Amino acid sequence: MLLEFKTSNYKSFVDEMFFSMIPEPHIKNLNYSIQCEKVKKSEKEYKTLSSAVIYGPNASGKTNIIGAMDTMKAIVLRGNINNSDMLYSPYFASAILEFIPNCKGNGKSTLFFIKFIEKEQLIEYSFEIDLGNFMERDYQRKILRESLSVNEEWVFKRNTNDVEINFPQSIESYISLDKSNVKNEVEIAKKSLNEKELFLNNGFKTIISKELVSLILDWFNKKFIVFIRADILEVQREFEKPSADTIYIEKTLSNAAEIFGVNSNELGYRFRSDSNKPVLCSIIEKSNDKKSKIIVP
Repeated sequence: MLLEFKTSNYKSFVDEMFFSMIPEPHIKNLNYSIQCEKVKKSEKEYKTLSSAVIYGPNASGKTNIIGAMDTMKAIVLRGNINNSDMLYSPYFASAILEFIPNCKGNGKSTLFFIKFIEKEQLIEYSFEIDLGNFMERDYQRKILRESLSVNEEWVFKRNTNDVEINFPQSIESYISLDKSNVKNEVEIAKKSLNEKELFLNNGFKTIISKELVSLILDWFNKKFIVFIRADILEVQREFEKPSADTIYIEKTLSNAAEIFGVNSNELGYRFRSDSNKPVLCSIIEKSNDKKSKIIVP
Protein backbone atom coordinates (compact mmCIF):
# COMPACT_ATOMS: atom_id res chain seq x y z
CA MET A 1 0.00 0.00 0.00
CA LEU A 2 1.41 3.34 -1.10
CA LEU A 3 0.21 6.09 1.25
CA GLU A 4 2.21 9.23 0.48
CA PHE A 5 4.96 10.53 -1.77
CA LYS A 6 6.75 13.90 -1.68
CA THR A 7 9.46 15.61 -3.65
CA SER A 8 10.86 19.13 -3.99
CA ASN A 9 13.32 20.85 -6.33
CA TYR A 10 12.57 18.15 -8.86
CA LYS A 11 12.35 19.51 -12.40
CA SER A 12 9.23 21.74 -12.52
CA PHE A 13 8.54 21.35 -8.79
CA VAL A 14 10.58 23.96 -6.95
CA ASP A 15 8.49 23.76 -3.80
CA GLU A 16 7.20 20.58 -2.22
CA MET A 17 4.96 18.39 -4.35
CA PHE A 18 2.76 16.19 -2.15
CA PHE A 19 0.90 13.17 -3.57
CA SER A 20 -1.41 11.24 -1.23
CA MET A 21 -3.41 8.05 -1.68
CA ILE A 22 -5.15 8.52 1.69
CA PRO A 23 -8.88 9.26 1.18
CA GLU A 24 -10.32 12.43 2.63
CA PRO A 25 -12.60 11.53 5.57
CA HIS A 26 -15.46 13.79 4.41
CA ILE A 27 -15.70 12.18 0.95
CA LYS A 28 -18.39 9.51 0.81
CA ASN A 29 -19.37 6.76 -1.64
CA LEU A 30 -15.77 5.64 -2.21
CA ASN A 31 -15.87 2.35 -0.29
CA TYR A 32 -15.59 0.37 -3.53
CA SER A 33 -12.18 1.97 -4.13
CA ILE A 34 -10.69 1.85 -0.62
CA GLN A 35 -8.30 -0.72 0.80
CA CYS A 36 -7.75 -1.21 4.53
CA GLU A 37 -4.75 -2.70 6.28
CA LYS A 38 -3.68 -2.92 9.91
CA VAL A 39 -0.18 -2.20 11.13
CA LYS A 40 1.42 -4.78 13.37
CA LYS A 41 1.88 -3.94 17.08
CA SER A 42 -0.34 -0.84 17.12
CA GLU A 43 -3.27 -2.54 15.33
CA LYS A 44 -3.96 0.87 13.79
CA GLU A 45 -5.88 0.63 10.55
CA TYR A 46 -4.85 2.61 7.49
CA LYS A 47 -6.99 3.30 4.45
CA THR A 48 -5.78 4.03 0.95
CA LEU A 49 -7.39 4.58 -2.41
CA SER A 50 -7.08 1.81 -4.98
CA SER A 51 -6.66 4.34 -7.78
CA ALA A 52 -6.09 8.03 -8.39
CA VAL A 53 -6.14 10.33 -11.42
CA ILE A 54 -3.62 13.07 -12.13
CA TYR A 55 -4.98 15.63 -14.57
CA GLY A 56 -4.07 19.07 -15.85
CA PRO A 57 -3.01 21.01 -18.97
CA ASN A 58 0.05 20.18 -21.04
CA ALA A 59 3.39 21.06 -19.41
CA SER A 60 1.82 21.31 -15.96
CA GLY A 61 4.08 18.61 -14.46
CA LYS A 62 1.93 15.47 -14.57
CA THR A 63 4.70 13.31 -16.00
CA ASN A 64 7.19 14.77 -13.51
CA ILE A 65 5.19 13.29 -10.63
CA ILE A 66 5.56 9.81 -12.10
CA GLY A 67 9.16 10.55 -13.07
CA ALA A 68 10.03 11.58 -9.51
CA MET A 69 8.69 8.26 -8.22
CA ASP A 70 10.71 6.39 -10.82
CA THR A 71 13.84 8.38 -9.93
CA MET A 72 13.51 7.72 -6.20
CA LYS A 73 13.04 4.02 -6.88
CA ALA A 74 16.16 3.90 -9.08
CA ILE A 75 18.32 5.70 -6.49
CA VAL A 76 17.10 3.48 -3.65
CA LEU A 77 17.71 0.25 -5.57
CA ARG A 78 21.25 1.18 -6.58
CA GLY A 79 21.99 2.70 -3.15
CA ASN A 80 23.90 5.80 -4.24
CA ILE A 81 23.63 9.16 -6.00
CA ASN A 82 26.08 8.38 -8.77
CA ASN A 83 24.90 8.32 -12.35
CA SER A 84 24.06 4.92 -13.75
CA ASP A 85 25.02 3.48 -17.14
CA MET A 86 21.95 1.25 -16.97
CA LEU A 87 18.79 2.89 -18.25
CA TYR A 88 15.99 0.77 -16.84
CA SER A 89 13.48 3.47 -17.70
CA PRO A 90 12.88 5.89 -20.58
CA TYR A 91 12.94 8.60 -17.92
CA PHE A 92 16.58 9.73 -18.10
CA ALA A 93 16.61 11.60 -14.79
CA SER A 94 16.47 8.27 -12.95
CA ALA A 95 19.98 7.49 -14.21
CA ILE A 96 21.47 10.91 -15.06
CA LEU A 97 20.90 12.91 -11.91
CA GLU A 98 22.02 16.31 -13.20
CA PHE A 99 18.67 16.39 -15.02
CA ILE A 100 16.83 16.49 -11.68
CA PRO A 101 17.25 20.04 -10.23
CA ASN A 102 14.92 22.83 -11.31
CA CYS A 103 16.51 24.77 -14.18
CA LYS A 104 16.28 28.15 -12.42
CA GLY A 105 19.50 27.43 -10.54
CA ASN A 106 18.10 28.14 -7.10
CA GLY A 107 20.81 26.16 -5.28
CA LYS A 108 18.24 24.15 -3.34
CA SER A 109 18.58 20.51 -2.35
CA THR A 110 16.23 17.82 -3.69
CA LEU A 111 13.95 15.88 -1.37
CA PHE A 112 12.34 12.46 -1.79
CA PHE A 113 9.92 10.99 0.77
CA ILE A 114 7.73 7.90 0.67
CA LYS A 115 5.30 6.27 3.08
CA PHE A 116 3.91 2.78 2.55
CA ILE A 117 2.78 -0.40 4.31
CA GLU A 118 4.47 -3.71 3.66
CA LYS A 119 3.91 -6.92 5.63
CA GLU A 120 2.06 -5.04 8.38
CA GLN A 121 4.93 -2.56 8.82
CA LEU A 122 4.39 1.17 8.29
CA ILE A 123 7.54 2.43 6.56
CA GLU A 124 8.54 6.09 6.16
CA TYR A 125 11.78 6.71 4.31
CA SER A 126 13.29 9.93 2.98
CA PHE A 127 16.53 11.45 1.79
CA GLU A 128 17.62 14.95 0.83
CA ILE A 129 20.43 15.32 -1.70
CA ASP A 130 22.56 18.19 -2.96
CA LEU A 131 22.96 17.75 -6.73
CA GLY A 132 24.06 21.27 -7.63
CA ASN A 133 22.25 23.13 -10.38
CA PHE A 134 20.55 21.79 -13.48
CA MET A 135 23.07 20.11 -15.84
CA GLU A 136 26.01 20.87 -13.54
CA ARG A 137 27.79 17.67 -14.51
CA ASP A 138 30.94 17.94 -12.39
CA TYR A 139 29.26 19.01 -9.15
CA GLN A 140 30.40 17.12 -6.04
CA ARG A 141 27.11 15.61 -4.93
CA LYS A 142 26.32 14.59 -1.40
CA ILE A 143 23.52 13.25 0.76
CA LEU A 144 22.48 15.92 3.26
CA ARG A 145 19.88 13.98 5.24
CA GLU A 146 18.38 10.49 5.32
CA SER A 147 15.88 8.98 7.73
CA LEU A 148 13.91 5.79 8.32
CA SER A 149 10.88 5.27 10.57
CA VAL A 150 8.94 2.07 11.21
CA ASN A 151 5.47 2.16 12.75
CA GLU A 152 5.88 5.87 13.55
CA GLU A 153 9.11 5.31 15.53
CA TRP A 154 12.37 6.59 14.10
CA VAL A 155 15.07 4.01 13.37
CA PHE A 156 17.89 6.19 12.07
CA LYS A 157 18.54 9.85 11.27
CA ARG A 158 21.54 10.66 9.18
CA ASN A 159 23.29 13.78 7.93
CA THR A 160 26.29 13.94 5.63
CA ASN A 161 28.89 12.88 8.19
CA ASP A 162 27.02 11.43 11.17
CA VAL A 163 24.09 9.14 11.97
CA GLU A 164 21.91 8.44 15.01
CA ILE A 165 20.52 4.93 15.38
CA ASN A 166 17.54 3.91 17.46
CA PHE A 167 16.19 0.44 18.25
CA PRO A 168 12.42 0.74 18.77
CA GLN A 169 10.54 -2.29 20.00
CA SER A 170 8.68 -2.64 16.71
CA ILE A 171 11.84 -3.73 14.84
CA GLU A 172 13.42 -5.98 17.48
CA SER A 173 12.71 -9.10 15.42
CA TYR A 174 14.56 -7.58 12.45
CA ILE A 175 17.78 -6.66 14.26
CA SER A 176 20.77 -8.85 13.37
CA LEU A 177 23.34 -7.28 15.72
CA ASP A 178 25.43 -9.33 18.10
CA LYS A 179 23.80 -8.31 21.39
CA SER A 180 27.05 -8.74 23.29
CA ASN A 181 28.81 -6.27 21.02
CA VAL A 182 26.11 -3.75 20.09
CA LYS A 183 28.11 -0.60 20.85
CA ASN A 184 31.10 -1.58 18.71
CA GLU A 185 28.94 -2.71 15.79
CA VAL A 186 26.95 0.53 15.85
CA GLU A 187 30.22 2.47 15.73
CA ILE A 188 31.34 0.42 12.74
CA ALA A 189 28.03 1.19 11.02
CA LYS A 190 28.51 4.90 11.66
CA LYS A 191 32.02 4.83 10.23
CA SER A 192 30.69 3.28 7.03
CA LEU A 193 29.00 6.56 6.05
CA ASN A 194 29.78 7.78 2.57
CA GLU A 195 28.43 11.13 1.35
CA LYS A 196 27.26 9.57 -1.94
CA GLU A 197 25.87 6.30 -0.57
CA LEU A 198 22.55 5.68 1.16
CA PHE A 199 23.05 4.46 4.72
CA LEU A 200 19.99 2.25 4.31
CA ASN A 201 21.63 0.03 1.66
CA ASN A 202 25.11 0.04 3.12
CA GLY A 203 25.99 0.29 6.84
CA PHE A 204 22.45 -0.24 8.10
CA LYS A 205 21.82 -3.27 5.89
CA THR A 206 25.24 -4.86 6.38
CA ILE A 207 25.55 -4.43 10.13
CA ILE A 208 22.19 -3.55 11.71
CA SER A 209 19.31 -5.24 9.89
CA LYS A 210 19.60 -7.05 6.58
CA GLU A 211 16.06 -8.45 6.96
CA LEU A 212 14.36 -5.06 7.40
CA VAL A 213 16.24 -3.53 4.46
CA SER A 214 15.37 -6.54 2.30
CA LEU A 215 11.69 -5.98 3.11
CA ILE A 216 11.98 -2.33 2.01
CA LEU A 217 14.02 -3.00 -1.13
CA ASP A 218 11.75 -5.85 -2.19
CA TRP A 219 8.79 -3.48 -1.98
CA PHE A 220 10.56 -0.89 -4.13
CA ASN A 221 11.65 -3.54 -6.62
CA LYS A 222 8.52 -5.70 -6.94
CA LYS A 223 5.56 -3.59 -5.79
CA PHE A 224 6.42 0.06 -6.47
CA ILE A 225 6.10 -0.39 -10.22
CA VAL A 226 6.30 2.78 -12.29
CA PHE A 227 5.20 2.74 -15.94
CA ILE A 228 6.49 5.76 -17.83
CA ARG A 229 5.34 4.70 -21.31
CA ALA A 230 2.86 1.91 -21.87
CA ASP A 231 3.83 1.49 -25.53
CA ILE A 232 7.27 0.09 -24.62
CA LEU A 233 6.13 -1.84 -21.57
CA GLU A 234 7.68 -5.26 -21.08
CA VAL A 235 6.25 -7.60 -18.47
CA GLN A 236 8.22 -10.48 -17.04
CA ARG A 237 6.69 -13.31 -15.08
CA GLU A 238 8.62 -15.58 -12.72
CA PHE A 239 8.06 -19.33 -12.93
CA GLU A 240 9.37 -22.03 -10.64
CA LYS A 241 11.01 -24.82 -12.66
CA PRO A 242 9.44 -24.07 -16.06
CA SER A 243 9.41 -26.74 -18.75
CA ALA A 244 10.65 -26.02 -22.26
CA ASP A 245 8.11 -25.87 -25.09
CA THR A 246 5.29 -25.65 -22.59
CA ILE A 247 2.42 -23.18 -22.63
CA TYR A 248 1.32 -21.65 -19.33
CA ILE A 249 -2.15 -20.15 -19.58
CA GLU A 250 -2.55 -16.82 -17.80
CA LYS A 251 -6.18 -16.38 -16.74
CA THR A 252 -5.77 -12.73 -15.74
CA LEU A 253 -4.35 -11.81 -19.15
CA SER A 254 -7.00 -13.88 -20.90
CA ASN A 255 -9.83 -12.15 -19.03
CA ALA A 256 -8.31 -8.73 -19.76
CA ALA A 257 -7.90 -9.61 -23.43
CA GLU A 258 -11.54 -10.61 -23.66
CA ILE A 259 -12.62 -7.30 -22.13
CA PHE A 260 -10.46 -5.33 -24.59
CA GLY A 261 -11.67 -7.36 -27.56
CA VAL A 262 -8.54 -9.34 -28.42
CA ASN A 263 -9.50 -12.08 -30.88
CA SER A 264 -8.14 -15.15 -29.11
CA ASN A 265 -9.22 -17.91 -26.81
CA GLU A 266 -6.39 -17.78 -24.28
CA LEU A 267 -3.24 -15.80 -23.59
CA GLY A 268 -0.22 -17.40 -21.99
CA TYR A 269 3.53 -17.74 -21.70
CA ARG A 270 5.61 -20.12 -23.76
CA PHE A 271 9.06 -21.39 -22.83
CA ARG A 272 11.17 -22.28 -25.82
CA SER A 273 13.91 -24.88 -25.65
CA ASP A 274 16.54 -22.28 -26.65
CA SER A 275 15.66 -19.84 -23.87
CA ASN A 276 14.86 -19.92 -20.16
CA LYS A 277 12.71 -16.82 -20.37
CA PRO A 278 8.98 -16.80 -21.09
CA VAL A 279 7.78 -15.22 -24.31
CA LEU A 280 4.92 -12.82 -23.59
CA CYS A 281 2.48 -13.50 -24.80
CA SER A 282 1.65 -16.63 -26.68
CA ILE A 283 -1.80 -16.57 -28.24
CA ILE A 284 -3.65 -19.85 -28.49
CA GLU A 285 -6.45 -20.02 -31.00
CA LYS A 286 -8.67 -22.98 -31.80
CA SER A 287 -9.22 -23.63 -35.48
CA ASN A 288 -12.22 -25.34 -37.06
CA ASP A 289 -10.70 -28.82 -36.67
CA LYS A 290 -10.45 -28.15 -32.90
CA LYS A 291 -6.66 -28.23 -32.94
CA SER A 292 -4.71 -25.54 -31.07
CA LYS A 293 -2.70 -23.04 -33.00
CA ILE A 294 0.09 -21.17 -31.23
CA ILE A 295 1.03 -17.67 -32.36
CA VAL A 296 4.05 -16.06 -30.72
CA PRO A 297 4.35 -12.34 -31.52
